[in-house]
Amino acid sequence: MPVTLYLLSIRSFHLIYLCRSMSILRRFFIPAIIASLFLSSCSEYARVEKSDDYYLKFAKAKEYYQEKKYFQALPLFDALISFF
Repeated sequence: MPVTLYLLSIRSFHLIYLCRSMSILRRFFIPAIIASLFLSSCSEYARVEKSDDYYLKFAKAKEYYQEKKYFQALPLFDALISFF
């Protein structure tokens, strides 16, 4: 009888541990994964820089230049030198 009780207590311990692990997973890891996916998505500048639409690049480069964002405008202008 004591062996059966011991096995039941081990099984219940594992179930409790599993439930706590899932709670930690739901509480911390899933939001962390969602946040990392959200933060790693492409910004508007990255999409424009990768784009093949030269007129869009030129318009955004002028916009960045007028907003005094020179470090973003310069690579776009450099990519346009061969096109215009």
